[in-house]
Amino acid sequence: MTPWSAGPTPRYRPRADRPPRVNLAPRFRPRAAVLVTVLLLSAPAVARGQADTLLVDVILATTSQHVVVEAVLTTPDSTLLLPARDVAALLGLDAPPTAWTTVAELRRRFPPIEVAWYPRELRVVVDDPLGVLPATRRLTEQRQRQARGTSYVSRSGPFFSVVADDRGESLTDVGYAYRGRFAVTGRHSSTLGAAWAVSLAPTPAVFVSYAGGDRSPPTASARVAYKGAWVFTTWTPAAWSTDALIQVGRLSFFGSSRNAFAVTINAAPVGVQLGRTGQRTTARVTWGPLMPSPFSVPVVP
Repeated sequence: MTPWSAGPTPRYRPRADRPPRVNLAPRFRPRAAVLVTVLLLSAPAVARGQADTLLVDVILATTSQHVVVEAVLTTPDSTLLLPARDVAALLGLDAPPTAWTTVAELRRRFPPIEVAWYPRELRVVVDDPLGVLPATRRLTEQRQRQARGTSYVSRSGPFFSVVADDRGESLTDVGYAYRGRFAVTGRHSSTLGAAWAVSLAPTPAVFVSYAGGDRSPPTASARVAYKGAWVFTTWTPAAWSTDALIQVGRLSFFGSSRNAFAVTINAAPVGVQLGRTGQRTTARVTWGPLMPSPFSVPVVP
């Protein structure tokens, strides 16, 4: 039967003078293939395994604000890379062009601040004692707006005090305060007679007071603060005055009915202020960690 003829294929029988046929093709092993694939896929990750990813808590000590970020600790120099955008948002800075920042970079940009890295606690603490960071300045100005015209009493209850001197003059104060939100005070002076005052602060943004006495005219005052706006007014039967402040970013506008005005630009470490009082115009330029207060008008004594 010829090779091209139909019929069953003859079974191969090796002859005595011919070596047996050997299959040199490797046998497919599924387990081995899976193991090789895993090793090939993990090889780039091992090659890049020169840094560790950590969850680090970045704390601004002066404002008690913090943010947990995904940082990178490089080896072998142990340099901590922090996401620049998250850190800039915490410190009140503009969005940086770079993706990462370091502790040394923060110290270089703001020499007055103190930046400490605690590896065992996975914490970065930023201390700004001089208030050069925008976040610290905003909190300080907010506290000033809330505190102006108020008298805060942390405890509730009645109070009493007596003052006397060697001339025989005396001054007596008596009143009641409730958690710093309400207070009533009565005063008697041997020289000025009797006086009294009532104050109310239902919220941190609102404060109202009224006072009068035997030798002092009745006086009413009110203060309202909301976000970037602050207004304080005082009334007496003879006159009244109003001070107002509006803050938009780094720009602040201050005006007073006492014919005083000021425009302040605080862009640390440079501060520029232009003010006018009466018929006099004054300009101030500062450089350094201490910025001019937007509540004051620059004057030359």
